[in-house]
Amino acid sequence: MCKGIICGLTAKRTVLRIVLVFGLLIPILVMSARYFEPQHGAGIGSLETARGQSSFSAHTVLPSTTRHKPGCAPAPLELFSNPDTSFRENLGLFVEEKVCRTGIKAKIVEIGVWRGDFAEILLQRYHQSIGEYVMIEPAEKLTGSRDPELNRRLKDFPNKFPNTNFTLIDEISTEAVKRFPDEYFDWVYCDGLHTYKGVQDDVSSFWSKVKVGGLFSGHDFSMSRAKARSDPWNTIAPWSGVRGGTEKAGFPGSYKAVVQHARKQGIQVFYTLEGRYGQGMWQLSDTGGYFRNNPSWFMFKHSDNYTSPIPKHNYIYKWDDSRVFRKFVFGTT
Repeated sequence: MCKGIICGLTAKRTVLRIVLVFGLLIPILVMSARYFEPQHGAGIGSLETARGQSSFSAHTVLPSTTRHKPGCAPAPLELFSNPDTSFRENLGLFVEEKVCRTGIKAKIVEIGVWRGDFAEILLQRYHQSIGEYVMIEPAEKLTGSRDPELNRRLKDFPNKFPNTNFTLIDEISTEAVKRFPDEYFDWVYCDGLHTYKGVQDDVSSFWSKVKVGGLFSGHDFSMSRAKARSDPWNTIAPWSGVRGGTEKAGFPGSYKAVVQHARKQGIQVFYTLEGRYGQGMWQLSDTGGYFRNNPSWFMFKHSDNYTSPIPKHNYIYKWDDSRVFRKFVFGTT
């Protein structure tokens, strides 16, 4: 039993130890909360992927050729959290920045070009950054004819954009993909057959053709609320909208195939809003005048040396921090 001053000193030492321990633990807990938080994307259109679980994005430092180069305008991910700027043509900003940083023009493939509308929009805006544009459109092979507007554009493109090489492949995508080596493209945009099997085939076939740090994306990533409730994989899908008072069915197969692919690779998938989620959206009787397009999904390839999700405790980052995004895609802040 302690007495007098000895007992007092012992008590003071105990208090100091407690204060010291808590002083060390609190910063650790704060940092853990910051870096081990599930990826909800801060409103950018990110998804919890599989049955209420989150997909996680890995940090990959790319080769020195992709690191910081002065004068390259950053592509702000925040554009895609704003209904007024979250449009699929702005995805080209990621490719434009990568071209600026590397000094190598981009190779792009669009699967399912139909009339060539999206191709022309991208070429008009980013042609100085595009070295090769591949269009996969099997309409003539499958039906015997091609849209006249696409034929016109195929003649015009080489004259309007002389520094870009153009290739039209009149084959189904799973055959066309065999023409290209792995890690060939900087940007893949899938807009072909929108069934579950069709999209699954495209994403699995073309994933290996995207370069590390490249952009992998596609169209029609939405569905009705009824379709979303019918399958656990689709519960948080973007809304397809309403036309003439009737909800549009959308593309549940496309959505499910993409989300499952992202989950398998252990990476984050985002989508464009195309005017969605503005004020009063749910009160609209017809969204045609407000929603400019169906959402497009997009993700970034960070590594191809695994086929299952990366352990989350090693690779969780906050995507609302643009510095982390820059480091992830370009190896620089």
